[in-house]
Order: sequence, then C-alpha cells, then structure tokens
Amino acid sequence: MLLGGLLTQALNWHWIFLVNAPLGIVVWILCRKLLPDASARPAEVRLDVAGVITVTVASLLAVYSVVESSTPRS
Repeated sequence: MLLGGLLTQALNWHWIFLVNAPLGIVVWILCRKLLPDASARPAEVRLDVAGVITVTVASLLAVYSVVESSTPRS
C-alpha cells in the first residue's frame, strides 16, 4: 500500500498497474531456472480421481456457503 501511495503521489494512478510487471518477470525467470524441464516427466502420469473429486466438492461447498450467507432468510 505504501508503494501504491508513493506511485500515485509522485507519478499518476495509472502507474500502479505496472507494479506487478517486474515481479512477474522475476518469478518467470526463477521458474525457468528452478523448475525441472517438462520433458523430464515420467512417461506415465495417472490422474488423481479422489483428489479431483475432493477439490471439486470443497470448491462447490465454499461457493455455496458464500452465496447462501449473503441471502437473507425469511
């Protein structure tokens, strides 16, 4: 927030959108250096069906609870 305030006071409020660009470039460079190459994956990759179902149900319950909590009960 401090950096955003300094940017808006010194330059213009449009500059706040460029704050994430250098950070994104640094993350991209670090990912290229630190993560293994995609071609080094094993030939057989299996789908985690139980994990997919668990994440889907958890996401549905989270969205449902947010939507229903804002609806007034009569």
